[in-house]
Amino acid sequence: MDWTILKPKSGALFPKNAHDWCWLYKDTTRDKLKELHVKDGFRIVIFSNQGGVAHGKTSTKELETKFTAIQSEVDVPMCFIAAIDYG
Repeated sequence: MDWTILKPKSGALFPKNAHDWCWLYKDTTRDKLKELHVKDGFRIVIFSNQGGVAHGKTSTKELETKFTAIQSEVDVPMCFIAAIDYG
């Protein structure tokens, strides 16, 4: 997810919180995701490694907030799958 469709809007390498993100390619990314679902009939599934949860740098609640905001901006159903541990 990070650095494939999103980047931190703060300019940091990793997002600082659930609101520190923007589209990697401005509105093009959002529009393409919506087009893939609406026009082409694809289901949008986002896979992400979120090791920051295991390291205490973020929480699952922060991730849920971020995922909800992303889905709201795209305005189509989305499924997020996040690996939150290294086990």
